[in-house]
Amino acid sequence: MESDVLDKLKIGNKTSVTLSPVPDDIKIGSEITDENGIVYSIIGVGMVRPVDAAEDKDRLDVLVKGEFVGNKVKINH
Repeated sequence: MESDVLDKLKIGNKTSVTLSPVPDDIKIGSEITDENGIVYSIIGVGMVRPVDAAEDKDRLDVLVKGEFVGNKVKINH
């Protein structure tokens, strides 16, 4: 499944990445690949407390190792 990157926030040597739509099978330890072929390891998964639950249900934040630079991701299985 491919997801769009809605937002990125660099936190030290990691990056918080907001994805939409939410991949069905994403979890800590999964890997994602951006459109440049760079592979990132997911070290955290969470959802921000939504202001509008209906609007935010299709968004997910993941924390990845390294500086994420892509605009689309694919979940590696």
